[in-house]
Amino acid sequence: MKRIAIFTEGKTERIFVKKLLEEIAGRKNISIKLYELRGGGQSGKPQTKTQKVGINQPSAKYEALIYDCGGDEKVTSDIIEQYNELVSKGVSKILGLRDLYGQKPDGTFRLPTDLVRAEKGLKLILKKRLAQDNSLPIPIHIVIAVMCVLRTT
Repeated sequence: MKRIAIFTEGKTERIFVKKLLEEIAGRKNISIKLYELRGGGQSGKPQTKTQKVGINQPSAKYEALIYDCGGDEKVTSDIIEQYNELVSKGVSKILGLRDLYGQKPDGTFRLPTDLVRAEKGLKLILKKRLAQDNSLPIPIHIVIAVMCVLRTT
């Protein structure tokens, strides 16, 4: 069975990813385990993991582990905290979903270079924290969605 782990910022993204995977793989071809992660990272509190109701298909070809991290900044740190466990579970890929609002706090709009800088920064943090020899047994991909605001005059 092939396994993938997906880390989302919150419940909305978790629901979206679950439905997307069901549609792509077919409900009978995928088992989905849902988790909520709270604490950990820079909070100083121990991380807790709560399992939610998912989809259990004993004959499934694929298994997805979807983690709701409960916040924007937690995706990267939660991947780091769960990484060794995911390696031991035989996960073949890790995906982190983040968003980047199109508008900055000062009212200006983000440029494509902001997105590239954010992607590179997140990947660099993961490499530095997880890989002593600069290689990772499980590839990690960070996907950043950008919300754009259109103004009409």
